[in-house]
Amino acid sequence: MQKKRYPDKVLRNRYVIAACAVLFAAVMAVSVFFGVRDDNTQKLKDSIKGLFCAHFIDVGQGNACLLSSPDGKFMLVDTGNTQNAGYLVKYLRDFGVEKIEYLVITHPHEDHYGGARDVIRNFEVEKLLICKEFKDTYPFDVLSYLLEDRNEKSETVLAGINDVYTFGDAEFAVISPEKVDFYNYNNSSLAIKILYKDTSFLFTGDAEKSAEYKMIKNGYNLESDVFCAAHHGSSSSNSIGFLECVNPKFIVISCAENNDYGHPHKESMKNFEKTGAKILLTYESGDIILASDGKEVKLLNEKNKRQA
Repeated sequence: MQKKRYPDKVLRNRYVIAACAVLFAAVMAVSVFFGVRDDNTQKLKDSIKGLFCAHFIDVGQGNACLLSSPDGKFMLVDTGNTQNAGYLVKYLRDFGVEKIEYLVITHPHEDHYGGARDVIRNFEVEKLLICKEFKDTYPFDVLSYLLEDRNEKSETVLAGINDVYTFGDAEFAVISPEKVDFYNYNNSSLAIKILYKDTSFLFTGDAEKSAEYKMIKNGYNLESDVFCAAHHGSSSSNSIGFLECVNPKFIVISCAENNDYGHPHKESMKNFEKTGAKILLTYESGDIILASDGKEVKLLNEKNKRQA
């Protein structure tokens, strides 16, 4: 007996119905995911009211940290790479950022400045803070132009060692580089220490061991509650002598899982463990928020891993 054949029109209709069903399921799944995420974000926003926070944003193999003050001001230290700029922008919007008082770029490597253009295009940036000797160096020349073109009241601040700036009730000081090495941008990273009442946060970009030694030699008080691990946990940085001076309670390592550089290196991890600090990695924990009430720093979220 001859098998029954369906007209082409019937088959097409069945394919269309099946495709619509799949699309509907996908849309519902995305809606549920973002609904859960929005709910979690709102809970976090409520929990940080009245606190000074450091948001270490999961930008893959790069660095980006949003600092938020209790009076609603924002400061961004580095912007991660271009690839993850969209996620960075969305994170800032989710946490209510409209204006950024300071956009600090530690040094001209793409994994630290890659998202800067998107930040400047999407938010009002009052001040772009860079090392003064990098004034005419790419990408800072381009970023300065974009900043001034978007808002003529914005300015590029040329920072030097020992300069001190206020940020809400906090202040931060530039403690490195002593002198820029145009053959070694890592060692020319802006290093800043942020003080909020009795608590402190230290960022050294990709500064290597020789720069760390100079910070020690210059007699800076390096002790900090939170240390953003230098160079994504590379063994070219994070010397044990420097870490002993920092004596952190929290060490945050910003890097991608299975990255091409092997970060964080085993030598650095051993040094981190010797400090007794709580070690946090963005590729394990996703976005990390450390909050200060002025007396102590607490971890607000650890397992908030961003979905791929």
